[in-house]
Amino acid sequence: MRAIALGCIALALSTTASAGPIADQFAAGVGGVSWGMTLDELLGIRPGGEQFFSTAPGERGYAVADDAPLYGVPRPEMRTQYHLGKDNRVTAIAFGVPYERREQLLAELLLLFGQYQKPVVSGTALVYRWPVDGRLGVSVRASREPKNGILEFWVMVKGETRG
Repeated sequence: MRAIALGCIALALSTTASAGPIADQFAAGVGGVSWGMTLDELLGIRPGGEQFFSTAPGERGYAVADDAPLYGVPRPEMRTQYHLGKDNRVTAIAFGVPYERREQLLAELLLLFGQYQKPVVSGTALVYRWPVDGRLGVSVRASREPKNGILEFWVMVKGETRG
């Protein structure tokens, strides 16, 4: 009986210690942009964007036009935002997605990362968060009202930004 209990404890510890699908996919960063990359490095590999004031701890962001599909979800005429921490390094990345693709995006993310937590209202948005995986989190922010709706997929370093 004691051996079974120790086996169960060992299995539980080994399961929680291994990386999950979020950490597996985003541990090194996203799309060639690594976590902690400086603004100067980011500008070097993603030129042509615009800087803006952000709600990130560093109060700075950088956005570039980016219409590459996200998990098979089309993103025509969309942008990708890079949010910087207090040390002026990348801590969060947000991908704009056409609002009318909300259900398709959520379905793809459910397949990749499993069930999200209970959605939370945050101002005019409904936020879908997945459990944090190591130091990384993902979420979807969707306008509560579809008219002129906004939809974003966020990947972030835990505790660094909101998303």
